[in-house]
Amino acid sequence: MSSRVMLSYNSAQRDFANKLKARLRAAGLDVWIDREGIEPGTRWRDGFLKAIQARDVFVPILSPEFLQSSHCRLEVLTARSFGKKIVPVMVKECMGLLGDHPETHGLDDIFLQYFTDLKSVGVPLSEEEAFQRVIDGILFDAAADVAVGELIYVAHVWKQAVFADRIAAALKERGHAVWIAARDIPVGVRWFDEQIRSIHRSRAMVVVIDEEAPNVRHLRTEIAVAGVLGLPLFPVLADTIKGNWPERNKLNAAFKESDEMRPLYEFEPFSTEPDWNAMIDKLHAALPAAK
Repeated sequence: MSSRVMLSYNSAQRDFANKLKARLRAAGLDVWIDREGIEPGTRWRDGFLKAIQARDVFVPILSPEFLQSSHCRLEVLTARSFGKKIVPVMVKECMGLLGDHPETHGLDDIFLQYFTDLKSVGVPLSEEEAFQRVIDGILFDAAADVAVGELIYVAHVWKQAVFADRIAAALKERGHAVWIAARDIPVGVRWFDEQIRSIHRSRAMVVVIDEEAPNVRHLRTEIAVAGVLGLPLFPVLADTIKGNWPERNKLNAAFKESDEMRPLYEFEPFSTEPDWNAMIDKLHAALPAAK
């Protein structure tokens, strides 16, 4: 279990760093922070180098001020050089700036926890849930054994995150093991790798579709992987398109023309009309049993 953690932050985010430190320690994690970890009279470079070498997990608290600091960027580079697990959090929007620096280039491929708007893949979170996601990411072991054929994978476009999350919750209530990115990608892993890994563990894929679905690249990839693995697909119409026959006809035409999306053309989609619970019951009954 990865429990030795180093926090890296710019002084502008000191208050947040102290709050995160307290939450991590309350969860039983061994947390190093510079003001407590570097002894007086020690060269700061020697202090943080020794700390990084001794830690399992490096948690950078990202902000524009963090990226402007050569010292903070050096800590990121050092952690990456030692192959440490990185679990990033973002407290001020700076995603577009990560690629401007060689030290942080590629961090945008790692699933991070936003504290800017307290969301995860479009699904609102409480502050407590956001902190717990960081703790879970620190403790996550990608090498742990996983069952194959257990999950129902819920795929969706960003705009339909809340609707898709509602479907996932309803299926869980009916006894299904459900995977949805907003809840189940651990902070600190490469998000695309974890999506593919989870599709391989699944027995079926529920796909929430709306008018934007044919043009969403990650959705096309998810469906293509499901097709390669022979997973059955269960399309569900989002509320924004149900009952809108002109839009549905446009969708069908777009799906028909796409090799990856054609299965969505071939299956009659589930719809929340006329009743949400009736739709969930039908979807529940249609899903294959766990292996």
